[in-house]
Amino acid sequence: MTWIILQLIVDFGLIVLIWMVQLLIYPSFKYLNKEALFSWHNRYTMRIAFVVIPLMFSQLALTLFSCFKNTTLLSCLHLILVLLAWVTTFGIFVPIHKKLSNNNSNPQLLQKLVNYNWLRVIIWNAVFAVLVIQINNY
Repeated sequence: MTWIILQLIVDFGLIVLIWMVQLLIYPSFKYLNKEALFSWHNRYTMRIAFVVIPLMFSQLALTLFSCFKNTTLLSCLHLILVLLAWVTTFGIFVPIHKKLSNNNSNPQLLQKLVNYNWLRVIIWNAVFAVLVIQINNY
């Protein structure tokens, strides 16, 4: 398996994950009372980390490798989008999840989580689209 196929699998895995989060996981939080949400959210974040962290680090490593191996406008755009996904994840979503982990939930915060997450949906779909265009240009 070449690195580009691995990169395609990782990028696609993040698309599947972010759509599941957007359509299933985050919206389901509003159906839990505050105590249940606090309990479930702490378990959820620990478990989802086992999926998200390896995928995000793999994506970053493969994207850096790709960008340095074959520096093109598309590979640089791919890297910028991956870095943007990191910035939004750690700049917006980690703080929201910390509030939820500290039992500071409210309907507005839960809606903010869903609404803001569309940004990551768009970013990770763009990451995948750029990679597909890169592959077609090889």
